[in-house]
Amino acid sequence: MAPTENKFALQLEPADKITFSGPELDKYPDTVTLKLKNTTSERLVYKVKCTSNAHFRIRPPVGLVEAGATADVQLTFSLPENETVPENGRHYFAIYHIKAPTANEKPRDTWTNHKGKADGKKRLPVDFKNESVAVEKKSVEDKQEEEPKKDDATDKPAEKSSKKSDKGADGKKDEDSDKESENDNGEDCGGGDDSD
Repeated sequence: MAPTENKFALQLEPADKITFSGPELDKYPDTVTLKLKNTTSERLVYKVKCTSNAHFRIRPPVGLVEAGATADVQLTFSLPENETVPENGRHYFAIYHIKAPTANEKPRDTWTNHKGKADGKKRLPVDFKNESVAVEKKSVEDKQEEEPKKDDATDKPAEKSSKKSDKGADGKKDEDSDKESENDNGEDCGGGDDSD
């Protein structure tokens, strides 16, 4: 659970956690849009931070939200080389806000000049899901179970058999079918010379 946080005046979407999902999170970046809605009658300046600059990009990390307005922040997850996708909950984004003192001061300058704690702070834990691969794989498996294989010649469901046919293309018994493979572990034995 997050430590005690100040009164938070921004309405967030998503509100409870950030979930990065995609078919191959270990290979391709994923971006989530975080919406920050100012629920007050004052202008607020926000700042978004993360637990790992190597894993996440925040665009823009600092900004201004007018009273009643909404700002979009792009959060991107990209896995550095030779790393695995982190476990859920290990990382988080922290969103801070303070009142904007003047209309002409840039948000970054407002934060630089600010002394003390933020007026509001909230942490959103990060989850990672490879849903697309799981859903696609399950869908393919379901289709295979639903559709029985048919014999091309009769258009009737084919009989299941784990035994290889010992007949050649001409329908006659293949003389080599009685010989056993020299390799029982499924590898290709190859047809090279035996001059070892």
